[in-house]
Amino acid sequence: SAGTVEYIGQEFENDAFLKLIQYNAEEISIHANEKLQDCNLKINQKFVNWVDITGIHQAHLIDNIGKTFGLHPLLIEDILNTTQKPKFEYFEEDSIIFLILKVPRIENETNEIDFEHIAILLSQKFVLSFQEMDKNDVFEPILTRLNKTPSKTRKHKSDYLFYSMLDIVVDNYYLVSNKIEEILSQLELEILKDAKADHQKTLFFLKKEIIQLKKSLLPTKELLNLLIRENNVLISKENKIYIRDV
Repeated sequence: SAGTVEYIGQEFENDAFLKLIQYNAEEISIHANEKLQDCNLKINQKFVNWVDITGIHQAHLIDNIGKTFGLHPLLIEDILNTTQKPKFEYFEEDSIIFLILKVPRIENETNEIDFEHIAILLSQKFVLSFQEMDKNDVFEPILTRLNKTPSKTRKHKSDYLFYSMLDIVVDNYYLVSNKIEEILSQLELEILKDAKADHQKTLFFLKKEIIQLKKSLLPTKELLNLLIRENNVLISKENKIYIRDV
């Protein structure tokens, strides 16, 4: 039923964890393994406040985050459902932008493409990001940039952080696409050298993975176009130009 607090996805044994990242042009602080209540109490408008949650498999925690930050139960349902397709919603009354996105990854051993389910929420007071429990932190490159001095990201407001997240997600599509092109080029050389029955099987498999990648990228691009067209108070004109270039 609508608004049900139930996780749909791969099960994990590890506990979910929260990070609160607060920064402005002059300083940055990262509170790792933060308690939810402390996160909320530390929100300070002197800074960009980014709460990053890794591990959406603990439904009760995600539900408590929703209650703490005043999120609608239907948003929590979307965050917890890893089968949810990419989507964009703008809540004008609450001044909230909510996105569901898929981050592609390619397994080195099998060349199989897997998609990680993430959710991003931009409001005037904070940015929330939700990731599945995974060995890779999707947004690690942003943390690296934030820790540099000088840092372009730290000079900007929340909407630039939001743009940076979108940029990383789309970049992953190109990285995976380039990797598949490399594999295909290598396969073509092997076929020219000494064609084998297995080569055709591999070729069909790679074509299937490319179709899957394109199927996921298309709604992501449509979602970004909607985001650019939508009039809202959360994203500046300057950052809309950045998003247009993603």
